[in-house]
Amino acid sequence: MVDNARLQLAALLARLRRGDPEALADLQRLWFPRLFQEARTLLRDSAQAEEATYEAIGKLWDKRAKIPLDVPRALAWVIVLVRHQAVDAWRQRKRRASREMSLESEDLHLPLQAPAPRPEGLSDESRFVLHLVRTRFRGPQRRVLFLHLFRGRSVAQCCAKLERGRSTIKHLWTSGRAELEEILWSSDPSGGFRSS
Repeated sequence: MVDNARLQLAALLARLRRGDPEALADLQRLWFPRLFQEARTLLRDSAQAEEATYEAIGKLWDKRAKIPLDVPRALAWVIVLVRHQAVDAWRQRKRRASREMSLESEDLHLPLQAPAPRPEGLSDESRFVLHLVRTRFRGPQRRVLFLHLFRGRSVAQCCAKLERGRSTIKHLWTSGRAELEEILWSSDPSGGFRSS
């Protein structure tokens, strides 16, 4: 029985090597729990472990010509792919956390620029928005909203200041803006949010 299962897996590996996408799906179905557990052990986060496992399976497809046809060696080879992907995910998480901590510790205003807006020089609505930005948002999203709304910075300038990609900055801006709009509309249905 064990030899039969091993033979079936070897045939599956051979099909994968030839580029059969169904073989990859079958292999994923068989090995995913084991691979996920390996990533989960390293990352200690189910969502990240699942993402790392799927990424490794994607890399398996890209490297299918190199997969050993011997079942134990093939499983070990794929586990190494998952471990590498999990370590990469862990390193990205650490870099992101470090970057966000440094952004959190920075003051909200930019050095060598005009002073941060003072609440007494703002309209009631602007003071309310400033209060919302300071209290409801954290990290890079708070910085993007502040820079854009109160400093008039463009998306490109926010990208340069925060060292983030354009799509990330646009996502932070649009999601933050949507939340601000919802808050403002709920507090004043006639007003809403006005942006430059």
